Amino acid sequence: MTKKNIFDKKKFMNSKNQLVEHPRPYYAWMVFILSVIFSAYTLTLQFSPRLESILGQDKTQITALIYAMSAFYFSLAFFQIPIGILIDRFGSRFLPSLGIIFCSIGAILMSNSETHWGIAMARGIMGFGAAFAFLNGLRIINNWFKSKQFSYLLGIFIALSAFLTVLFKMGFNYLEEVLLWRKAMMTVGLSGLIFACVYFFIVQDSPGGKFSIYSQIKDRKEFWKNIRQVFNASHVWVMGLTIGLMIGPLFAFETIWAIPFLKTVYKTPLSTAIMYNLFFVLSYGIGAIFFGRISTFIGKRKLFVVLGTAITLIMLIIIIYPPYFGVLITSICFIILGFAASNISIGYTIVHEHNVPQVTATPIAVVNTFCVLFAAISQSLITVFLELGKQIHNTPEYTTQQFQTSLIRLPIYLLFALILSFFIKETYCNQRQSYEN
Repeated sequence: MTKKNIFDKKKFMNSKNQLVEHPRPYYAWMVFILSVIFSAYTLTLQFSPRLESILGQDKTQITALIYAMSAFYFSLAFFQIPIGILIDRFGSRFLPSLGIIFCSIGAILMSNSETHWGIAMARGIMGFGAAFAFLNGLRIINNWFKSKQFSYLLGIFIALSAFLTVLFKMGFNYLEEVLLWRKAMMTVGLSGLIFACVYFFIVQDSPGGKFSIYSQIKDRKEFWKNIRQVFNASHVWVMGLTIGLMIGPLFAFETIWAIPFLKTVYKTPLSTAIMYNLFFVLSYGIGAIFFGRISTFIGKRKLFVVLGTAITLIMLIIIIYPPYFGVLITSICFIILGFAASNISIGYTIVHEHNVPQVTATPIAVVNTFCVLFAAISQSLITVFLELGKQIHNTPEYTTQQFQTSLIRLPIYLLFALILSFFIKETYCNQRQSYEN
């Protein structure tokens, strides 16, 4: 065995042969990159097109449109657990390829939608397809790489997904300006169909045979026994609530309301507001890699989740309830916010390490359900309270006070997440191999 072998060989041996190095060591990275592209593709669809592009000059339909766009999140949340179980049972090739196709069909349908119901249906289809992306990526990391690399590679997965999403979003915005949003969505949908074919013909679920670390559980009874253990584990639910209360509402704010908030409260031009958001995304991606590596190095996970949640809470309060400190200080606040919030990605590693590797996608799906559900609920509630404030005060646009009143629930969510983070069970970076220990 060489040092370059990417597989953890300490405890896992084939019954007949010892594990040997895969004849194509680069193949694991190829599969990994394709899963990153899938994730970035779904994130681009999640954030596209811009509300202003769909509304045009008619701002009166913004509430109905936001509800229609939220169908993506509710569909994503509803299908997380069933899809996680399916990926654990049948692997990362056929079903995720089908997920890409559903995303593409949703984009094509949305490009032809004339009503809010049509947009909601298209967004729901996209949300179903997108439910495969993150779960599939973590399943591939689990199957193709060492267990000690999981947290670090999860950080790289999140970072690359974020960076690619920025590039894809810039490309989509260009198409939106040149072709308008309908043709841009059609183009993205057709591109997805091509990508689905590429993904299906290249990706394998695991190295297979004598190259595998974790083989799929063939026995149905044993598989469902492990699945039941996932749902009976209290740490999965605690981690799900912690991540959901922190990152769900935060991303709901960043994806929809951060730019309108900054333009209204800080009186910043659109380009500056976009820059602040970009700083958040980039620092989140860098932080996910950094803290994933550091937590593994020192052998502790829980500490980073607790401190990251606390600092995120402080930064969010400073951003939502200014005085405005100027471009430089505000930029630093958004960078610290993204860097601190990235610690929550370690929570996925904690859940993974608390469960056996053969059912990686299912516990992650439970956690992600909370995350997406809180994002959808937060997005809807922010809209409801903003509209209510506008009606009460009879104002044509949202005001600073209305934004700050509506967004007060975000620090409250983070405070509950901080409290729950103290109840997380530390793994000390050890991967569970059986539910018997």
